[in-house]
Amino acid sequence: MKIVKFIPLSALLAAFAPNADSHRLNPDTYEHTQPTLRHRVQKDWKPLWRRGAKKEENLFGLPREMVASDAGVYLADGGGLEIFAFDTVGKLRWKQGRKGGGPGEYLEFTSITLDANGNVAILDARNGRVSFIDRNGVLLRTVTSGAVGWPSSVCLYANGNMLFTVADRDHFFMLTDSRGKLLREQTFPWPTKPDAPRILKAGFLGRGIATNNCWFTTTFGFGVARIQDNAASSTTPYVETVPPPKFRVDPSTPQNKGGEFLESGDNAALASFTSGDTLFVFFMGKPSSDKPLLDLYDSHGKYLESWNLPDGERVTYSHGILYTLVNSMENPTLEAWRVALPKKH
Repeated sequence: MKIVKFIPLSALLAAFAPNADSHRLNPDTYEHTQPTLRHRVQKDWKPLWRRGAKKEENLFGLPREMVASDAGVYLADGGGLEIFAFDTVGKLRWKQGRKGGGPGEYLEFTSITLDANGNVAILDARNGRVSFIDRNGVLLRTVTSGAVGWPSSVCLYANGNMLFTVADRDHFFMLTDSRGKLLREQTFPWPTKPDAPRILKAGFLGRGIATNNCWFTTTFGFGVARIQDNAASSTTPYVETVPPPKFRVDPSTPQNKGGEFLESGDNAALASFTSGDTLFVFFMGKPSSDKPLLDLYDSHGKYLESWNLPDGERVTYSHGILYTLVNSMENPTLEAWRVALPKKH
């Protein structure tokens, strides 16, 4: 397997001017392993349970984000601005939340994850804060998400620090302490495409229980980056066979650099999340597959295998159960499936 070393371009780094109240820590030289062929494993999917599938149940309005633990699954519904907690057999344990800016109120669910104690952490970018809820649905505290940019996702370290992706024109990571105080900003560690168009530079941090690593996933097949709590970073590519989408130019919109629009998004990664020492990357269906794909990697970014999933637009996993979300207009449905992780060698 060929190893290629990449060093961030000085021109790219110059675009990130230091903030007066913090300093940026640029990633060191890192190794980038070339991708291999995808190994698809067909699973015999048999649902353990479904919630919301029946019209009379009518549980969810616009479910968007979810994360799983040994206790079950937590789902953030952007329709009613509520968080639902289901146990491993599908029983609703509690729900919490409503629209607003006060304690226990939300305006927009951007990201959901777990801290080191198993509490739920909800990023509400419009309110500019992270809310922490315990396993019983009790609001513990709210913490500011920082004053820089628009945070699009959050990952928590075991020491309580929070790493945000910031959706601004430069795209960078923002690290705060457990109280929301800005510690530093970090450049975007692109593995192969430092000059990629901005529309391709959206991404999601890995979801999962807090550790000493935060995994970041680019949207259009460039790769994943592991940001450690000491700010060291390493990258690995997706196991990807579809090239990034092409662009067509619309001259009627010169204000957008000629107007750039995607022609294809077949290789778009919808999200990533972690469970234990396994990283999952969730993809749109490929031309050779009419189902979504889930790629599995170990804690070092080594590719393991891929699963053809049942229908779903969001997915998460914990303790032998895969949870999928079918977000139809009439009956958004949460489903649970029993599945074993591959053995690691």
